[in-house]
Amino acid sequence: MKFLKLLLLTLLALAIQPTLSAQETTSEVRPDAIPVITPLTDTTGEVEIDARGPRGKGGFFRGKGGFKGGPKGRPGLQDRRKHDDDDDDDRDEKRRSDRDDDDDNDDRHKKDHGKKDHDDRKKDHGKRDHDHDKKKAADSKKDGEKVAKKSDCPHCNKLSSNKKCPTCEKKAALADKKKDSDQKKDVVDRKLAAVQKKKETDTAKKPGQPFGFRRPGQKGPPTAEQRAAMQKHYQNMQKQHLAEVQKQMAARAEELKKRDPKKYEEMKKHFDQMQKRIAEGQARGFRPSPEQQEAMRNRFEEMRKQREGQARPPQQRPSDRAPQARPPQPRQTDRAPQASVDVERLRNALREREQELDKVRKSLDLAHRELGKKTDRIKELEGHVAKHQAEVNRAREIMKKAEEGYEAYQKMASALSGEKKKTAMLQNQLKAVETQAKAYVEKVQREARAAVEAARRKAAEDAAPPSSRRPSGPGSSGRNSGISRKPEPKKSSPPRKPAPKKPGESTGSSPTPAAAPAEISPIEYSSKSAVNYDERDRVLGQVKSALENNPGAKIEITGHANDSQYDQVNRDIAENRAKFLADYLRLNGVSPDAIQHKGIGNSSNGRKVVIRIAE
Repeated sequence: MKFLKLLLLTLLALAIQPTLSAQETTSEVRPDAIPVITPLTDTTGEVEIDARGPRGKGGFFRGKGGFKGGPKGRPGLQDRRKHDDDDDDDRDEKRRSDRDDDDDNDDRHKKDHGKKDHDDRKKDHGKRDHDHDKKKAADSKKDGEKVAKKSDCPHCNKLSSNKKCPTCEKKAALADKKKDSDQKKDVVDRKLAAVQKKKETDTAKKPGQPFGFRRPGQKGPPTAEQRAAMQKHYQNMQKQHLAEVQKQMAARAEELKKRDPKKYEEMKKHFDQMQKRIAEGQARGFRPSPEQQEAMRNRFEEMRKQREGQARPPQQRPSDRAPQARPPQPRQTDRAPQASVDVERLRNALREREQELDKVRKSLDLAHRELGKKTDRIKELEGHVAKHQAEVNRAREIMKKAEEGYEAYQKMASALSGEKKKTAMLQNQLKAVETQAKAYVEKVQREARAAVEAARRKAAEDAAPPSSRRPSGPGSSGRNSGISRKPEPKKSSPPRKPAPKKPGESTGSSPTPAAAPAEISPIEYSSKSAVNYDERDRVLGQVKSALENNPGAKIEITGHANDSQYDQVNRDIAENRAKFLADYLRLNGVSPDAIQHKGIGNSSNGRKVVIRIAE
């Protein structure tokens, strides 16, 4: 019955194939253009076949149950399913070819590396095939679930056709991207593993190695010459390496001892331990210790028994063990296995010593790198310290100069403040003297005008005739002029006393004035002072005497100062000394037009004021 069903379905497919091929060439299929084929019913009534073209409800073109079909097939999936089936077939074909290649490689590796590698690779291939079958079954189950339920997301179920919500699309894109990345990574890892394996195989087969590797085509254990060459090469390598390491360690130990004594002690202790271990190895001829030899001997004996099929079975309980005779052990007539064991033991010992030397070399490299870093850091810190020390020295010099300048400034400021106080006091005195002088001058002028007026009237009265004089007494009038009075006698004024003689005047009737000096003795001043009370009175008398003898002369007053190290300060002090003396002369009656004053700083004349009489 099944055969008839399959035959009927095949004929039906061949009948509708041209129609399908014609419809697939068009870009869009209209519902009215799809040919309708009358449904066929099987004589048994079990299956109803409905083939309506590429967008029918399944049927022959993979419904829910494949060829068994059904009216509830998934619509519009036949082209994609066909493409997926082709991809699956390609992947299966590729996997089978890879498996065949791996089997060939397994045979080759089995010959070269023994049964263990072959079993491991076979186990890996079996696991890979199992994972692939499991994944394929999961995909098939997932495809079946998609027919009933499009997605677990409620938003996707609400959408029409096969669309997905944006969130699900992003998740699907990320999952596809991760899957592609994992697949690429697996491919790269497999390639790298194959290259590494091939490299190791080529290295093992490379001829001319010094450690007694077998030559191409050589069978049996290594010869005595190969073992001797191997031992000699290893000993030479050890000696060269030890000499180089000791030389480097001695050089760097000296540097470390200078930089970090504590670290040097730790490294010395570690080095002594390594030297002790190396000495022990040299004493043994770089051979394993007795304990290691015994352990290796037992291990190789077990491996030999397993290889020859004479390994003992696992121990049973005394009640389960049946008494049986021990089979006779065949005696070995040749020493080839023993020689192989010795060579393997020596190789293991060499590997252990190489590992120890690698550890020592790594520790030395770490110590050297650490020393290099610390040395660089110390140099950097020394540079920073030198730089900061130079800055500190520069700052100290600046502070020293600033202190000196500040002291001079303080002295100058104190001197200026004292001079300002003295100047203010002198200005107050000057104002008071000016006020008194003005009042005295006004008083003298009034008295002089009154005296002149009185003298003028008196002279006029004396010059007039007696008849024209008017009576001065009361009751005297022109009408009563009959009575005449006698003129009053003229009063004689008392004789004037002669003026006191001045030091420069002579006692003659017409004294001749003394010649004015061309230059008056200068006034000396103390440090940062602008007034000398004793000397200014002397200068005032000499100036007045010079002006009396020569009224048109000019008085030139020049101040000098060297009190400070600054030119401007000395100039100000010199001008103050000259100005104060000129003001004092003006207040004491010297004409202001006849006085000229100036100040000169940093002069060779020292602290003084020079007064000169100019014609």
